[in-house]
Amino acid sequence: MKIKKRFGKTLTAFVFVFAMVFSAGNVFAQEKNSELSNSELNKVEDNEWQPAENITGVNCFDYYKFQSVQVSVGAEKDDYNKGEKINFKGNLLNENNYPVVDGNVFVRIGRTRDDNANGDNDVVDEFIALKNIVLKAKESKDVEFSWDVPNEIIAGNYQADFFFSVGKKFNLGGLPFSNEIIVGMSDFKIESNNKVGISFNRNATKVDGEKYYHIGNWPTIKKDAKVTITQPIKNTSENSKKVNITYDLYFWDSLNENDKISSRTEEINISANSEKDLEYIIPKMDKSVYYLKITAKTEDGQKTIVNIRTISQQDGMRLNYPAITKFPISKNDDLTLFTCFHNTSGTIPSGKVVVTLTDKNNKKIGELKYEGKISGAMLADKVDIKAKKDYEYIKLNAVIYNNNGNIVDKYETVYDCNDFDNCKVATNKNSVASNGLETSSFIKSMGVMIALAIILPLFVIVVVIVIMKNRKKDNNI
Repeated sequence: MKIKKRFGKTLTAFVFVFAMVFSAGNVFAQEKNSELSNSELNKVEDNEWQPAENITGVNCFDYYKFQSVQVSVGAEKDDYNKGEKINFKGNLLNENNYPVVDGNVFVRIGRTRDDNANGDNDVVDEFIALKNIVLKAKESKDVEFSWDVPNEIIAGNYQADFFFSVGKKFNLGGLPFSNEIIVGMSDFKIESNNKVGISFNRNATKVDGEKYYHIGNWPTIKKDAKVTITQPIKNTSENSKKVNITYDLYFWDSLNENDKISSRTEEINISANSEKDLEYIIPKMDKSVYYLKITAKTEDGQKTIVNIRTISQQDGMRLNYPAITKFPISKNDDLTLFTCFHNTSGTIPSGKVVVTLTDKNNKKIGELKYEGKISGAMLADKVDIKAKKDYEYIKLNAVIYNNNGNIVDKYETVYDCNDFDNCKVATNKNSVASNGLETSSFIKSMGVMIALAIILPLFVIVVVIVIMKNRKKDNNI
């Protein structure tokens, strides 16, 4: 079983902040296996990827740690045949000092290419492998999932890339909207007689006539401009292929269906040993980020996927991981409610962030509020809370409002001790058991008393009758 991790934490954090904080500019040009010298890294850190000006007194990265949930998972074998099931096994490690809820493991499987200088694979599948993950602070948890190898898959060397997100929204491991920033990977080989089929020509992707780099810079589009995306698809087989094409357009990335903006399909025929251009038009670039996922699937089950991301300098405020630092909570415990947030471009709009904690009865436990400018650099705020009682269930609700009072981003999750298997249920059960024993003893005692209450009078009556008979007998004598 091969399990690999990609990027050291310092370099990954560097590239991550590039991607998150400066997604509106051409600043994300790292290849998969590239490295920077310490002097180069320090220079970039000093000039570009620092958090936003500390206007709240809170540094986001004191709480939100990128690559802090590790996905160390691998295929059970090195070689597989078409149609076989691949079992992936390993563990998740939460390196944070606080619990993580609503976790998801996203998997992208691709075939390595001969013309692949940058490590950009031909993607054949993407899916959420694990959902609703909860991890205690510093916890390591064994996990497993499987993937069925399609019968018509093209033979070759394959790679599964892993990403960990919270709420299919906040990235604690890898960046699923990129092809190079991952938190883990596993290599394996697939044997098949099939050496040909359909695939996207990733070297010829274009946005507005300009070459698109699947590893490198995202193209910046003018606000409200029309965007034309051209993507060639090739058929290397000796037969014509009927192919179903699905275009799914998202904001940010494709993890969350709530971020899907539109979807359409078309059916095309690709002649043997030929290539055909697909075209997709975004009529108006009216969001800071658009993410287009194109999926092609043949009648016999071959599949290939390509993702294309464009960015624009306009308002797009976004939450980035609201959470609490302790759970479950006992009376008088100290905990911190925190959240990071940012604008997804270089503009600086005004907005309001509200994060609220409530209990099972919807009573407020604590609240965080920020109102003011929200820049493209990462902002954060927090509130320290002292618990007034025990809490084994907490609901977290986070919202960002724009200057007009409209909701532009939101997130809700629940912390429930039942999910962590650390409720005080055992104590309650013991109490219940104890009460049961006491009740049983009481019933037994009551039973004895009732029996005595019935038997004693009868005994007295019998004794009195016997005495009376004896006296009558004595009188007769």
